[in-house]
Amino acid sequence: MWSYYGSKSRVVHLYPPPKEDLIIEPFAGSARYSLRYFEKEVLLVDKYEVIIRVWKYLQQCTPK
Repeated sequence: MWSYYGSKSRVVHLYPPPKEDLIIEPFAGSARYSLRYFEKEVLLVDKYEVIIRVWKYLQQCTPK
């Protein structure tokens, strides 16, 4: 994934595991927390249009 100012990549291991089946990640960015628990249902929320477009693209593309 990508890294930027404010990323949770270095501290995500300090967050407790989710208690519910749905993870709502505000300020999603690179979604480090959600990716750590990818088996859960995830709702990513972000205000930055570029991030929103990147995630929409990644959801639709193939590994190829």
